[in-house]
Amino acid sequence: MYAYTAKYDIDAALRERNFEYLADLIRHAAELKPDIREHLAAQVLGLIKRQIKLPRHPPAKQSTHKARREIALRVIEVEERAQRKKLSQSVADVAAEFHCSIGKVWSCLRDHREDERIRDAIRDEKEWFDAMADLAHEARWEAAIESLRESAGSDREFTDEEIEEEAKLLDEAGRDYEPY
Repeated sequence: MYAYTAKYDIDAALRERNFEYLADLIRHAAELKPDIREHLAAQVLGLIKRQIKLPRHPPAKQSTHKARREIALRVIEVEERAQRKKLSQSVADVAAEFHCSIGKVWSCLRDHREDERIRDAIRDEKEWFDAMADLAHEARWEAAIESLRESAGSDREFTDEEIEEEAKLLDEAGRDYEPY
């Protein structure tokens, strides 16, 4: 496991203040490649002599990154659904929704605006919602046709108006439809 450690792993552990990982590396130094072992020794010595300083603040928690991404995703969603010309109104709406400042929302948006995953997530979510709405409409339509056939007792073709009227009656009656 430690034989595959790279210099950037050690640097990342320092940035993230992951001293447990560094201690494990020191314990298993014999398994490390010589250049990695030398880098580890230089970093630890630099910390002890205070030549290397840790970041002023600990890194943000993973939940912070998720929350900021969620805010950015919501801004893009509000922007696309409202089809506004100005993004500032969507930012203000999301700031009110998340009970945070407008500046924080702009910052979240700036950090994640170019992230293709956000755009893809919105598109995928919209496609999923549309597919579910289509399935629900089809199930409602089929249930109305089935109800008409049971009441009429025939296999005749029904008009769209008859089917829609029966579907409304079923909706009012609160009849459940089988999920697909």
